[in-house]
Amino acid sequence: NAVSHIREIAAATGNQSTASANQDAERAASRGNAASDDSVALSERANRLASLAASVSNTPEVDQTKVDQMKQALKDGTFTVDRERIADQLMQRENELP
Repeated sequence: NAVSHIREIAAATGNQSTASANQDAERAASRGNAASDDSVALSERANRLASLAASVSNTPEVDQTKVDQMKQALKDGTFTVDRERIADQLMQRENELP
């Protein structure tokens, strides 16, 4: 789902700290091939981010069928709230957070 894709994007971009990037660049420069190492690392990240962005952009923001069903249930007076299910899902999402 879209939330999972967004978390993957955040993980791919957020885990690399500035200090770590600087250390990588210093190591590569000391080996005399900084440009090729930087290029490879950035290229892999760019490909991964592009793939994740494409996945997110192809995921619909709204499940229109579900929206229509809920509208009809509200109109008919048959919409019910399952408090247990909501609480369980909230707890599950809370546990998924880093």
